[in-house]
Amino acid sequence: MLKKLIVAMALTTPALALAQQPGPYFTVGVAGGSVDLSALEVAGSVSDDDVQRVVIGAGAQLNANLAVEAVYLTNSEGTVKTGPITQKLNHSGGQLAVLMSAPMTPQFSLFGKVSANYLTVEYESSLPFSSQDDSGFHLGVGAGVAFQVNDQMGVRATFERLMIADAGNGNNDFDVDQIAVALNYSF
Repeated sequence: MLKKLIVAMALTTPALALAQQPGPYFTVGVAGGSVDLSALEVAGSVSDDDVQRVVIGAGAQLNANLAVEAVYLTNSEGTVKTGPITQKLNHSGGQLAVLMSAPMTPQFSLFGKVSANYLTVEYESSLPFSSQDDSGFHLGVGAGVAFQVNDQMGVRATFERLMIADAGNGNNDFDVDQIAVALNYSF
């Protein structure tokens, strides 16, 4: 029995050290999802609402439960075609986020995310004099899972909603739902 206990401790002790340690990290990933284009759609519209982007940034793990990060969200474009009229909505920008995690095991944790997203939203239309640019802060919320592969490398999957509110000349809201998978490298 003592031998089994010693072997079990020897096998699990290195795993206990795998939780991400406080300090800076680099993150890079991809995201996919959709943008709610209902503010632009009418009966008979055909929409391409796919969101595909690269996410790249840096963060700091403050303790086992709290991290802050800044990331760049590459451009994503949505299109609505209604007869001869084509409307495009592009958005890109930066994100400042706070991540609150709850470790389930030394390697696996669940987390929630709240972000302030400074986005440039560009609306283009085939109609003359209707194109607009709008920049501002928009709220984001999300949740996900993280797995720490080793002391320096971790993988994270996040579901996130960016709430682009009051874009353009009206009260147009364009919610972006995306799932991101990222690789984190701790220094």
